[in-house]
Amino acid sequence: MAGPKKAATKRKRPAATKPTAKTKGKTTKRRPAPPAAKTKLALAKPAAAAASKLTPARRVALLDLAARLGGGEVAAEVVLAADSPMTYAKKFRARLAENGIAVTDPSLPWFALIEGLRARKKLAYLDWKHGAMDALSWIHGLANAAGKAALEPALADATLPTRRTDETLELAGGMLGTAKYALLQLDRNSSSFDVVVAPAADARRLVALARTAGERITHFTGAKLAALQNRGTE
Repeated sequence: MAGPKKAATKRKRPAATKPTAKTKGKTTKRRPAPPAAKTKLALAKPAAAAASKLTPARRVALLDLAARLGGGEVAAEVVLAADSPMTYAKKFRARLAENGIAVTDPSLPWFALIEGLRARKKLAYLDWKHGAMDALSWIHGLANAAGKAALEPALADATLPTRRTDETLELAGGMLGTAKYALLQLDRNSSSFDVVVAPAADARRLVALARTAGERITHFTGAKLAALQNRGTE
């Protein structure tokens, strides 16, 4: 037989605390819950964006320069490098790897301009070790018919192979000037020369735009040729 059922015990609720003189008439404020912890992804800023040195004025100048030298396609690549460096790096991974450029490099938009021009054969890359004949041939390829005609005497000069690269640039710049064209170097702080040929009437404006963008363009006019030729005799 089953034993007698035990009476169920009821738990007593704790007695309500009576309001004291200090708490009477006051409502108890609950402390707000601590905010949810933000993830590192939300807090982190793109490294390349943080490293960018493009102020609004520099940006305008650089895009104007890109459009003048390379047209809309080159300008679009500069915009991509400035506004979305990671996307630019993925799209042009080979360019960055070839030149040892990091996505965090503050000069990435300037690099994008140079490489965009180079990819479209509007810019010649000349290493300081290039022979004078090679250097002049590359410049000759950038020029139009009038510029090519102006450079022909230099290509036929028997002393050309003895010239250094910087001499050749001054020589070519002076000859292009007679055809109303300018030889310009887009400086990227290296021992190489990245050069373009542009109308001489635009040279001063292009140099000024580069300066406003925080970069530098050098115009080879031929004015320094004599000094460069005489440096070995002094």
